[in-house]
Amino acid sequence: MQPPREFLRRILEAAHPLPDANSVEGARRMLAEVSALGADDAVLCLMSGGASSLLVAPLSGLTLEDKQLVNGALLAVLIERMTR
Repeated sequence: MQPPREFLRRILEAAHPLPDANSVEGARRMLAEVSALGADDAVLCLMSGGASSLLVAPLSGLTLEDKQLVNGALLAVLIERMTR
């Protein structure tokens, strides 16, 4: 069975554990793709671990740098606790 002609497959890469510009672009592209879907369309989205870094869409007033600072601080706490 062949997938429908409209079948799209995308592989997007971004940084981990700290997000980068590709993380923001990936989220933008994903949201643009799904915003055009209708009620009868289906989406299968597969992500490896680290989705909070791989797809980043900061709220209005926040920046990628804000997200990097928060992720970095949380990561530092996690590492500190693991090395006790």
